[in-house]
Amino acid sequence: MDDNGKNYQPIHWGAITLIVIGFVFLLNSMHIAPIGRTFGRWWPLIFIIIGLVKLGDRNKGGAITLLLIGAFFLMANLGVIGWAAIGRFWPLILIIVGIGILFNQHHWGTGQGTRFPEDSSDFVRVNAIFGGSDRRFTSNNFKGGEISAIFGGTDVDLSEVRVSPEGCHLQLNAIFGGVDVRVPANVKVIVKGIPVFGGIDDKTPSVTNTDKVIHCHCSAIFGGIDIKN
Repeated sequence: MDDNGKNYQPIHWGAITLIVIGFVFLLNSMHIAPIGRTFGRWWPLIFIIIGLVKLGDRNKGGAITLLLIGAFFLMANLGVIGWAAIGRFWPLILIIVGIGILFNQHHWGTGQGTRFPEDSSDFVRVNAIFGGSDRRFTSNNFKGGEISAIFGGTDVDLSEVRVSPEGCHLQLNAIFGGVDVRVPANVKVIVKGIPVFGGIDDKTPSVTNTDKVIHCHCSAIFGGIDIKN
């Protein structure tokens, strides 16, 4: 529960992605909205929607990158700009991605051995989009949160946190990316999730003589999740 007495429920972005993709292919198989006609033109909206959602997070650079890439390809599909122009200016995509990574690094600074400073928050929210991040948390009443890597990678150190007596729930999402999480050695880890062309690797030993539990809800879509001590 959070400070207001409400249960904390992290957004399951991996599940939402699967639902959206499932609906797209369901409509196609029922001949309601063929992918070749509808999805083939409007698929860049996926990048734009995710970018708009991520604007509310701390990773503004990744959100802006997704928005620009989505807008670029959407304009090409709608005939605003020609594909010949894309063939000439596609290196701009690499420049945009690089600027997004530099924006994040400049905004949050650098530390000794990690890109971000130590964080004592009870809830973790880490997003690595078209880039990478290293985070370390030291909460004395850790309750969980969400860690996502989309076309990027993140390494989160939770080895020094103290798990809340109520337990905690971690939502781990790896979509074309990688998530590495280090958990305390004295807690029980319960991992749930089904990889889709990806992998979920729980390297933690079995712990039974403790009432401290971390529930890891995993979504690995063309990506990998690694949980260890």
